Amino acid sequence: MYATETFAAVLAIGSNNEFACDYMGQTETAKNYGLMRMFLLRRTENSSATTAVLDFER
Repeated sequence: MYATETFAAVLAIGSNNEFACDYMGQTETAKNYGLMRMFLLRRTENSSATTAVLDFER
């Protein structure tokens, strides 16, 4: 799942290290919205993520 730079910044501040975002570069967005810096959202090993997130990763 991709996240915007703004979402990645908010997550870095408030996620208690349950999730991490890896920079993927500038990506063209849908509907000609333009180029945006995008990040790959992932669960960290020390996460207590919900079952829904775990099922999504499978």
